[in-house]
Amino acid sequence: MGYDTIQIHLDALLKEQLSTYSHTNMVDESAVVSAALRQYLESDQPTLSELAAGYKEMATINRAIAADFAATEDHDERRIV
Repeated sequence: MGYDTIQIHLDALLKEQLSTYSHTNMVDESAVVSAALRQYLESDQPTLSELAAGYKEMATINRAIAADFAATEDHDERRIV
């Protein structure tokens, strides 16, 4: 796996905490940032899959609502003409 370089900006306190953690645990600062970012991004996945499941569950109801409105619009258009 290749690595890309990015530039991030941290406030002084967070930078100090990162430095202290990295030094204390003998781990590279980049590894800590990568692990934290990965965890942050993956924590959002259940929310996305829950949304997808919700849309799938609502599909039948949405089709029924759309069919009802289509029938109503068709009925109204016949009365206008």
